[in-house]
Amino acid sequence: MIQPLIYFGLSAGCLSTLIYFILKTAVAKSFDFAIEKYKSEIGKELESHKQKLQLEIERFKSDLNIISIEHNISFGKLQKERAKVIKNTYNKLVELSKQLQILTSMFQGPKWHVDRERDKAAEIAFNDLRDYLVINRIYLPKDVCEKNFRILEESWSIMVDMSITKDYADEDEINGKTPLEKWRDLNNKVTKEIALAMTELEDNFRRLLGDK
Repeated sequence: MIQPLIYFGLSAGCLSTLIYFILKTAVAKSFDFAIEKYKSEIGKELESHKQKLQLEIERFKSDLNIISIEHNISFGKLQKERAKVIKNTYNKLVELSKQLQILTSMFQGPKWHVDRERDKAAEIAFNDLRDYLVINRIYLPKDVCEKNFRILEESWSIMVDMSITKDYADEDEINGKTPLEKWRDLNNKVTKEIALAMTELEDNFRRLLGDK
């Protein structure tokens, strides 16, 4: 009677252990499955976010590239326009310098004081350069503009003094100097001072154009 009970108890214990083991294994596998599923879902979400982020990065790079291209195009146009202004300004400076040399040349003959054609030509060159600089000074650095306007001021002074010298050509003196001496002084200003200022501007223009 006792022996069957013992067998029954052992069988029940074994069965309980087996059921526990099976349940434990099932729970563990279920838990592992849930973890793997969660990891898979997280992985998919991360991959999705990664792809979206990559697309945003590529879009951002593309936008930056477009901005860079637009900037380079705008800068290129500005440099091209500046080069044009420099070229025209220099040409007008050369023309003014040439007309001042003609105006103050010591080889004009005995009727130099009644020849006003040279004065008119110098005035036209002066006005042409002045008006062009006023309109286009935005394309030139401030110091270069100032040098141009100093040349204009000096040129105007030479033109006025030359006109006065012609008006008083028959006088013995003009402010302590003879008309001939005054004339020679003006010619020296053109051939030395104006020429030196032109050389300095040439160097400035070369640097602006990239010639270091």
